[in-house]
Amino acid sequence: MKINSTIETQILSSCQTKCDKDSLQLRTLEKFQQTNSSENSFDFLMKDNVLLKSFAEALQTKNINLLYLFRSFLRYINQQLKQNQCSTSKHVYFSYLIKHEEFEQLKNSIGKFICINTFFLTTCERDRAFRALQKVNSLEKILFEIYADPSMNDIKPFAQLKSFNASINQSQIVFMFGSIFFIENFIQQDDIWICRMNLSSQNHPDLINTFNNIKKEDGDSEIDPFSFANFLARIGKYDDAENYYQHLLRELPVDHEDVHVIFGNLGNVAYLKKDYDRSLEYHLKSLETKKCLLEPNDQRIADSYNCLGIVYFNQNNYRQAIESYEAALNILKLITNNNQLKIAACLSNMGLVYRTEKNYVKALDYYKNVLEIEKKNLSEDHTDLGQTYHTIGALYWCCGYCDEALEYYNLSLENKKRHLSSKPMSSMAMTLENIGLVHENKNDFQDALKYYEAAAPIYRQALSATHADVLQIENNISRVLSHL
Repeated sequence: MKINSTIETQILSSCQTKCDKDSLQLRTLEKFQQTNSSENSFDFLMKDNVLLKSFAEALQTKNINLLYLFRSFLRYINQQLKQNQCSTSKHVYFSYLIKHEEFEQLKNSIGKFICINTFFLTTCERDRAFRALQKVNSLEKILFEIYADPSMNDIKPFAQLKSFNASINQSQIVFMFGSIFFIENFIQQDDIWICRMNLSSQNHPDLINTFNNIKKEDGDSEIDPFSFANFLARIGKYDDAENYYQHLLRELPVDHEDVHVIFGNLGNVAYLKKDYDRSLEYHLKSLETKKCLLEPNDQRIADSYNCLGIVYFNQNNYRQAIESYEAALNILKLITNNNQLKIAACLSNMGLVYRTEKNYVKALDYYKNVLEIEKKNLSEDHTDLGQTYHTIGALYWCCGYCDEALEYYNLSLENKKRHLSSKPMSSMAMTLENIGLVHENKNDFQDALKYYEAAAPIYRQALSATHADVLQIENNISRVLSHL
């Protein structure tokens, strides 16, 4: 299987313009592109140091184009390691030298997971790994003691190198790029630190939700330019994402069914870059394309109107924002499938426009409709309900209705208390502070102080000492104390 798509050719050409035409790195990359297959990828890994160094350099410099070209290389290596997976549990070792500052950071990761962003080459011979550390004095010395159980589900594969080359020492075992380990503890033996860790499964209770979300967004299929561009946008690589979307637009015919999706994604990327004019341009193109391809009441057309409303809102064009949201709402109301939460999101956006215009009474009507829908479609402890309660409380406060504001703030607070973790939410501190403000306005200074003092440590834990919210809560406490 050779890599020969138009987009990959364009990317390789782009790399060529940025490299020395005669560089060994470029010649190796071109050779890899021409001959790489599932049968010889591991030979490239073991025999071609330039290729491995190129991959490491691409990781270090976050060279997105090179990393994309390497994706088939990673896939083939993963396949070969799976085919030669160790059949029994292994205790293996890895010697590592590290700067003191980096060591302290690693040491603070006890009880946490780490992901290794390289091919992890280990040995079954502890003494050999230990001796390698005794020759160096200037850096922190770490001996990783690793336990790996191949019977666990959803782990990255690991295999003996001898499976690929009979001349290689039997004791060497390589772990796939991206392997996840759980750090058990650190102990010191003379001037060497022993770090004990275990190969971990993606199904670990502390990781499964994260990986399920990734699979939901990316799927399990091979990474193509479209999904790769989506991934780049999600991690904040907006310029790179835009380049890949533009590559796709140049390759697809104008009437292709995915063109409207790409225009919409380009609009989203421009929005995230705060380039609202370009965002508007792309979303209008997406809407125009959808109208040519889809039925008039298709939900995807409503999605475009909603995106346009968000962009208009950020341009302070509130009338156009409302018109766009209303167009989306009219379509959503005609759709019979379960889209009530989309209607709620649209109503919430309209409420935000009126709230920004300080039309608090009208905004209140919209958010009450949002609350009615959320109560019917979400569980009682859903975080969205907590936010809606808070917003309604704030609107009642703006309208001068203190008792109603307290009622909804307290409902918000009860909801947020159900989601407390070891690190309290700063949004809960905001609700506590607002309850304090209402009590202070009613001259209930003792109750105001109670809520301010409950909010203060949460702000201090979440924010820097000079953050405006921290300074504000300290000022609130001082002000109330002056009345007691």
